[in-house]
Parts: sequence; C-alpha cells; structure tokens
Amino acid sequence: MPKSVIPKSVIQGLTIILESDTPSRTQLAYEMALVQAALGGRASLFVTGRAVPTLATPDALCVEALAAGVKIIVCQAGLATHQLSMTDIDPRVEAGGLASLMQGLNDDRLVVV
Repeated sequence: MPKSVIPKSVIQGLTIILESDTPSRTQLAYEMALVQAALGGRASLFVTGRAVPTLATPDALCVEALAAGVKIIVCQAGLATHQLSMTDIDPRVEAGGLASLMQGLNDDRLVVV
C-alpha cells in the first residue's frame, strides 16, 4: 500500500522556543523540529537563555536541523548575556528577538522546551 503524504499546505507550522541547555531538552527540541521538517512542514527554533551557548559548539542534531531547512533563530539579548556574537555561531542561524518571533507566528503551533 502506498505511503500517504500530507500536503504541505495542510501541515501547520511549528515554532519551538528552546531555553534549556539540558541535553535531553535540547535533543527533544531538535528532534521535534526535524520531524516537522521531514513531514514537509515549516519548523523554526528560537534559541534563548541558557541554550544560547550551545550554538557556539553545535551538536550533530543542530547541524542536521540546519541542513534540513529548520529555521534557527538566536536571541540577540541571549548573545549579549553570554558575551557571544553572530560570528561565533553558524552563519545559517539568524538573530532575532522574542517580540519579532511572536509577531511572526501567524498560525504556527508554539512549544516551549
């Protein structure tokens, strides 16, 4: 029997806010984003708080998510708090703030990890 494919237009977007640097929460956030992308949906990951330094030394899931088209946004305030700059992280990561993230949610589901 052929595998059913859900049309992209039907899949609601997913935005994940990752605040924790705990390995299990970080893994969960990236896995959720990767599954969403694999299903053909729009996936965004907003990295803030204690999670910001994880982008300076990205793990395999982060690299895989970027390659899969997951939009990763780092909190500008978080960069300043951890004395990091955009040159310290992958150039595919965008800088942004919580206000712009919330403004651009549209009909995305929002998950905080």
